[in-house]
Amino acid sequence: MELTVAITGASGAIYAHRTLIHLAASGVVERINLIVSDSAKTVAMVELGFDLRSADEQKLNEWIGLPAEAKIIRWHRLDNMAATPSSGSHPQAGMLIVPCSMGTLGAIASGAGTNLIHRANSSGKSFEAGPSRRADSAGKPGLLSSATNDRGPGGSSSVSHSRSVRDSAFDGHAMER
Repeated sequence: MELTVAITGASGAIYAHRTLIHLAASGVVERINLIVSDSAKTVAMVELGFDLRSADEQKLNEWIGLPAEAKIIRWHRLDNMAATPSSGSHPQAGMLIVPCSMGTLGAIASGAGTNLIHRANSSGKSFEAGPSRRADSAGKPGLLSSATNDRGPGGSSSVSHSRSVRDSAFDGHAMER
């Protein structure tokens, strides 16, 4: 299976790190197309002490516990709008945006994309956005929410969200996707 993982500048870089570790160790994911925003590079440095600004595939492999020569991670520049994740015809299982900043979520929802993260999602693939440290209306921390980017009439984008993992993790349905 091939997935695209995007890391944006929202607080919670540890979630991106752990997601990459678990995907790489799953034995199911054969390729991870990785896209990292400029803000995410700064957040990773502040929160984790890891310098994504000078990272390459070898350094990323070591960061997530893979041999340096592993080929599972494919690093894509944020400004490379011709990269494979941007193509709707490129076969992959979906996209994760971990953590997902409000700016990225807004750009995806409105269809006003300006970078590869926005473009990769606009190709109609389902995606997971989160987790976020932002609290909900009850003051509980926000957790992973699944979402689909559905194309409406005329190709307009609408993002719909399901219940959060906090609301459904114990009913046996949250992790079946």
